[in-house]
Amino acid sequence: MLSPLLEMFRNTAALALLPVFLLLLGIGESSKIALVIYSCTWPILLNTIDGVRAIDPMVRDVAESYQIRGLGWLRRIVLPAASPQIVVPGMMPIVFSSSISISRSLARPMPSTMRSSVSTKSSTSVTRDFKR
Repeated sequence: MLSPLLEMFRNTAALALLPVFLLLLGIGESSKIALVIYSCTWPILLNTIDGVRAIDPMVRDVAESYQIRGLGWLRRIVLPAASPQIVVPGMMPIVFSSSISISRSLARPMPSTMRSSVSTKSSTSVTRDFKR
């Protein structure tokens, strides 16, 4: 039921949403944090779903015969069986977050002191080149 919705958001690149996050949250740190969280959520979420789906049917049958349900089923069956697929890809968000934070910092506008010095230097060099 949620698969098409998850696939739609997963296929949207985090950097493509950078302007949306900037418009909604502004240029401050909140947009950077939201973008990093967005990009790091998908690998962990999709690997967790895959790990839960990959539980051996024999293990499910044994849990059903022992009448393990609810929180006990989650704690005794699902977490131990799915933990390799949850924990091992946990390094991928570190790479995603570093690339997103670098690209997000590049989208920051120049401070006004830099803008004035850049415009002064460029107009001076143009004037100097024109006089020659």
